[in-house]
Amino acid sequence: MLDDVSGVFKAGEVSAILGISGAGKTSLLNILACRIKNTSGTLKANGLEYDYNIFRDFANYVMQHDILMQTLTVRETLQFAADLKLVLKEKEKE
Repeated sequence: MLDDVSGVFKAGEVSAILGISGAGKTSLLNILACRIKNTSGTLKANGLEYDYNIFRDFANYVMQHDILMQTLTVRETLQFAADLKLVLKEKEKE
C-alpha cells in the first residue's frame, strides 16, 4: 500500500486524515490500528514495532460508523470512551 512513509501524530492532539471518497483513508487507518493484517513491512510508534494489543495502550481509533450520543459534548464523549476503555482493561486483568 505504502512504501517508506512516516508521519507524526503529536500526543494530546486530535488528528484527522482527509481525502476524497475511495482515497484509502479507512484502509490506512485500519492498517495503522492493526485491524488489517500487515503482510509486509513493519509498523512502528516512537521507533518501536507494535501490534494490535500494544496499539490499544497508546492510541484509539473511532470507526466511521460509531454511534455517538448527541446529548454529550465532545469532551464528555471522549471522557466516556476513555473511562470505558479503562473499565474494559481492568476486566481483562481479572
